[in-house]
Amino acid sequence: MKEYRAAREVAALAEVVYNTAGDLDRLRRWLPTDVTTERQDDGLVLARWRLDSREGEARLAVSRDAERMRVEWHAEDGPEARGWLEVGQAGAGAARVEVGVTVPDDAHADVDALVDDALTNLQREVGENFTAS
Repeated sequence: MKEYRAAREVAALAEVVYNTAGDLDRLRRWLPTDVTTERQDDGLVLARWRLDSREGEARLAVSRDAERMRVEWHAEDGPEARGWLEVGQAGAGAARVEVGVTVPDDAHADVDALVDDALTNLQREVGENFTAS
């Protein structure tokens, strides 16, 4: 298994960033464009991806801890992928977002680029929808 980590500052309150990241209905708005999600009736999220000409899908269990402002996920079936996202204050009106993703050793995607895309998209989603201009 390989672990990837990244962090980013977002110009918004930490609670706003956490609520955006943890909203299962908004995942598709900030995950990389090659990853789609669909909320399932059983509370799981079906994630589908097309990366490097390879397609896949996994049913993800997602848990949220509002006190720690942390979202965690793991695959219920298929590849043993898992990850977490944690939000903290970074100063007046700013938040720091940290992400950790663990994927099987044989994953062929550029996971660093995917995590960076997700953080960029999350930053954009928060900026477009929740910050005053």
